[in-house]
Amino acid sequence: MTGQSEERSAVRVGGRESGQIELLFHDLSCPFAELDDDPVRDFVLTASSEWLNIEVSVRTWHGDGLDTFLASLAADFRGWRKPDLAVAGR
Repeated sequence: MTGQSEERSAVRVGGRESGQIELLFHDLSCPFAELDDDPVRDFVLTASSEWLNIEVSVRTWHGDGLDTFLASLAADFRGWRKPDLAVAGR
């Protein structure tokens, strides 16, 4: 991503225990820093667990309600079920 970095720290959510997903919000930047009161923020979201590792770049405009959306996901999430390989015939 282009632009000026606002912060070098990262925010971690979740854990690494079996069936849990860790979310890492990092590389926050302000791509249009030359504009006064720039509402755009870019960051990278990495989701990882025992079987998963996904990374995606995100662009928000005044946050786009992202905090409310993530809070509702967290409230409803009940974890991942580990697949029963015996039932799947493996």
